[in-house]
Amino acid sequence: MGNVVIEAMTREQWEEQHNMEWRAEARKRQNYWNRKHAAEKERRRYFCNQKLFGGIIAMISLIPFLITGNLTYLFPGSIGVIIGAGMVLTKKMVIVNDYWMEHGGADQWK
Repeated sequence: MGNVVIEAMTREQWEEQHNMEWRAEARKRQNYWNRKHAAEKERRRYFCNQKLFGGIIAMISLIPFLITGNLTYLFPGSIGVIIGAGMVLTKKMVIVNDYWMEHGGADQWK
């Protein structure tokens, strides 16, 4: 058949090998956890920024109407409010930046 090699270990050697394997598995799990939570943090930051910008757009678009009271500013202001509210309420990515490019922002609209 073939040569069979039998390796003998002491208890200490076996425990050391077992501990090394356990540490490698623990390190692998920790690295996975770190990558996962870093990605979740980056996603939360993107959507927080999107909601913030949507709120800012809605507020800024109404400022001319609120200051002057002139109804000619109401229509463009209402469009800005609709766009801002859409940015705040949507679960899709609308701000085009590096995160959008890396995580398939264009693919979500297909």
